[in-house]
Amino acid sequence: YYYTGQCEKARNFFSSFLKESSLSAEAKASSIRGLGWSNLMLKNYNEAERYFSTLVKEDSSDNDAILGMGYVSYNKNNFTEAVKHLKKAVKAFPTDVNAEIAFGWSYYKMKDYANSLVEFRRAVQLNPYLAEPHRGIGFSLINIGRIDEGRASIAEAMYRYPDSVDNDEFAALIRDRKELA
Repeated sequence: YYYTGQCEKARNFFSSFLKESSLSAEAKASSIRGLGWSNLMLKNYNEAERYFSTLVKEDSSDNDAILGMGYVSYNKNNFTEAVKHLKKAVKAFPTDVNAEIAFGWSYYKMKDYANSLVEFRRAVQLNPYLAEPHRGIGFSLINIGRIDEGRASIAEAMYRYPDSVDNDEFAALIRDRKELA
């Protein structure tokens, strides 16, 4: 259900399924995983964290749950934890462009622009047609003083998706960087 945007139905399905007494360990873990992802998509971050944490406690190498923890931490603005989890997740899922983007924004929010730049560039390598990693590259470059290169990346993001950049936010960032120069 959650792949079709029916997250509430998915959550209800997994909750009901989890109540069955004869579930195998694998079916139980799958239901808990489904509850984690359903709650994440419904923005019930504390609930999602509870389910993903349960899985990680049972199996510390459960990369899908670790990825979920990374997204939960990111959405809860706990960027240090997000980086910890997403670092593991992108190694396990090296083609997951969304994980790379969240990883990049986590570094960016921590003002670690050099690492955010690395992650956004990896995301562009995975999918050069997305606007978001180009926007991240542009903002990161501007924050390290490479304003002209940053503007070019922002222009690329806007070419890919015109509404990807808030013009007021972009103008303020440029203005702030020029004042520092």
